[in-house]
Amino acid sequence: MNNKKWRCKICGYIHEGDEPPEICPRCGASKMNFNKVEEKENN
Repeated sequence: MNNKKWRCKICGYIHEGDEPPEICPRCGASKMNFNKVEEKENN
């Protein structure tokens, strides 16, 4: 399973899932404040 990760621009909280959360559980920022985290695979 390949879960995506999202980082809150405000507080740095990392969320795992297909979509960012509606509201950051740490700081209360909206969904628009999340950026997708690009993961590099180690081969």
